[in-house]
Amino acid sequence: MTSNYAFEGKTRNHPVCIFQYTVEGAGIFHDASGEYLLPKGTGFLCEANDPETGYYFPENSTTPWIHLFVSFTGATYMVRELVNRFGAIYRFNPDSPLIARFGNYQRYANSIIEVTPGEGASIINGLLSNLADIGEEDKRETANAWLVREARRFIQTHLEENFNVAELARKLNVSQAHLSRVFRKELGTPPLLYLTREKIRHACELLLDTKQSGKEIHLRLGYDNASHFARTFRRIIGLSPQQFRQRGTIPLY
Repeated sequence: MTSNYAFEGKTRNHPVCIFQYTVEGAGIFHDASGEYLLPKGTGFLCEANDPETGYYFPENSTTPWIHLFVSFTGATYMVRELVNRFGAIYRFNPDSPLIARFGNYQRYANSIIEVTPGEGASIINGLLSNLADIGEEDKRETANAWLVREARRFIQTHLEENFNVAELARKLNVSQAHLSRVFRKELGTPPLLYLTREKIRHACELLLDTKQSGKEIHLRLGYDNASHFARTFRRIIGLSPQQFRQRGTIPLY
């Protein structure tokens, strides 16, 4: 692709829809929501004559932008629905059967092949169905990241309160089972262990930075039982609170 490869929707009159996927190199796509780099494995979906959209070869790039390009008509409503719901940018696994299918058409380069209306509809329906699945998955991933972020924020701001994972889940309006699944997926650890580690980390800070007794600290952190606090502290840190105060450093997880 050369530096003069550029298309702007505001200069185009053809009412077709476009899907373009980067095989190698990178390009730039923009719409009303902003400008996006399109590296390998990334594609965009849009209406060709949408005045807010455009795509072009990066000005200072020396690596060719190699991509698969599909234009089609008759599915404008579906394209608008996908873009409104999920945005224009989609990230594909390079091993995706859909991408492999489109790649197979390279052997027809510089040739014209005819397909039946049914075959054409099957190709485009497969494309749009894949994009919908990817959009839903990305949406779930975004929701999971938000949930973990909010859970961690709540834990950090309530370390000196006595609450458990069930109460944390209720605060976030999700089930305890869902919160546990998401925590394990996003952080690789259950929420109870994360909560316990953060409380013990805060206990370490208090032991090093204050003169409060172990009893004062365990009550401050919401532990009703001194023995339970001491056992938990030793399990996480490997030392008793008193031993840690004498020679410890803040643990990193």
